[in-house]
Amino acid sequence: MTEVPNVRDGGARFRRIAIAFGVGVAVSIAAYFISNALVEPALQSSGTQINRNMNPFGFVFWATFIAGALALTVALGLQNYVARKRARELG
Repeated sequence: MTEVPNVRDGGARFRRIAIAFGVGVAVSIAAYFISNALVEPALQSSGTQINRNMNPFGFVFWATFIAGALALTVALGLQNYVARKRARELG
């Protein structure tokens, strides 16, 4: 069994995290504008609820949060996969 070099080196690891964070922020911004457009402005100002557990602001918050978290996770996972694959090929 060959030993795979540690892919958690300082510079490359930080770069992958920064790129994934940037992707997560970009997707969160897009999700915010899309989910905010889905909720009618009149519904937001009236304070009525979409269902008994969540008001329109809660929907926008959770849609933005979940989209950003998923994008960050997928971007970082793909970058780590490529880094491990590249490390195995080189080593």
